[in-house]
Amino acid sequence: DKEGIRYYNDVYFLREDPTSTEALKNAGVTQAKSVIILSDATNDKPDPQTIICCLAIDKLAKAGLNRKSGQKASSNENAKPHIIAELMDRSNRDLAKQAGADEVVSAGFYRTGIMLQSALYHGLSDIFHDLLQYEDTKTSVYIVELSRVKNVAEYKNKSFIEVANLLNNAKLKANSAILIGVKRDGKVLLNPQSAGKKAEFDKFKENDALIVLADKYPQL
Repeated sequence: DKEGIRYYNDVYFLREDPTSTEALKNAGVTQAKSVIILSDATNDKPDPQTIICCLAIDKLAKAGLNRKSGQKASSNENAKPHIIAELMDRSNRDLAKQAGADEVVSAGFYRTGIMLQSALYHGLSDIFHDLLQYEDTKTSVYIVELSRVKNVAEYKNKSFIEVANLLNNAKLKANSAILIGVKRDGKVLLNPQSAGKKAEFDKFKENDALIVLADKYPQL
């Protein structure tokens, strides 16, 4: 069931049973780039259903089943879509990951964190609110894999400050971006320390990813 969303014309909603293999096949879930699983608001304990849905999608994708036909997927189809699952209880995170979820979002956990941070540092909630707006004119956070950067040699073996300066010097260009962190081996390092006892980052490697603030996805 496709909705006419202004910014996301390729977003589809499945209103059937999300744990049904047949419904997932009919929806072409193995052809999707990403799958978002929302918690069932009518269920007091929706996490088990969410985890079962993750498992169903994961098994279907790994089996290489094509949309509707049940035949082997062609080589140009996604082997597995990126699964983002919403959980009410963050303690179920590991189970969801084992079931195939790539990312887990727990709204209550983030809500509590934002409120506590705002109590300590007044006005922070306004910043989070602005970052979560989905408009062309709003700045967002992007993850840019270094291996996909055209001039990767300019970034490899450079410190966090050196790469930050590179991006800052290019800020007047169309694709301006501000470096705020690094993603390495699945771990996020925001404003990483490069010296002293708390040093956690030295030089950029080819498999790292830049975490930046930008108006749109930067073409570095």
